[in-house]
This record gives sequence, C-alpha cells and structure tokens, in this order.
Amino acid sequence: MVAPCPVSRLLLAHTEGTCPALAWQDDAQLYRCGMLRSPARYVRWLPKQLDRPLIGLVRRWLALDIGCDSVVEVENETDP
Repeated sequence: MVAPCPVSRLLLAHTEGTCPALAWQDDAQLYRCGMLRSPARYVRWLPKQLDRPLIGLVRRWLALDIGCDSVVEVENETDP
C-alpha cells in the first residue's frame, strides 16, 4: 500500500501511492492484488483470454511466495 510495485509501474503507469489494482476483500479482511485476480479489469487493452498467462507472469515478476520485499518500517507510538 505504500508504493506501487513493479507490475503497477509497468502495466498501469502508476508511480506514486497506493496501486489502483489493490482491492479490499471483506471476507478475508485484507487487501489483494487485482492483477493476480483479473488483470484485464485493470489493463484495459488486455484481452480477457490473456488473464491467465499474465497472472503467471505477475506472480513471477513479484516473486510471490518467496518472501516479503517490503522496506516499510512501522514506528510504535508512545503515550506522552
């Protein structure tokens, strides 16, 4: 949520802030990458039949299930 991933930068031309393909999933209470669910929904020029092959490429580009690559540090707030 902090910055767009390489896939968002390349395919969605998104350079700052939260990715437009990041979608909240109520039942799981977490965010999911829309590019891993239905890329054609976000990449308007992509034919629906190419969803499956692109999902595989996105998983590979993002190295999913390999480990988190986030460099975000959370600071604990202290009471005054």
